[in-house]
Amino acid sequence: MLAEIKNWYNGYSWDGETFAYNPFSILNFFQKSAFYNFWVSTGTPTFLVNLLKERNFYRIKTTVVRQAAFDSFD
Repeated sequence: MLAEIKNWYNGYSWDGETFAYNPFSILNFFQKSAFYNFWVSTGTPTFLVNLLKERNFYRIKTTVVRQAAFDSFD
């Protein structure tokens, strides 16, 4: 189970040996008993949306996406 948690949530490390995990993701994992991109789905990247609008990169108002698109960092 610990290996799977590490695989999903990766942790942050400054020295490559000691890892700290995002408590928000870990607590949600234990509460929901499921692996999920909890941290990514809570962000509101307004700066990114504004940049996309400013540069006409996407047609924000007419683009349709599935819920899964909001749950992935890539």
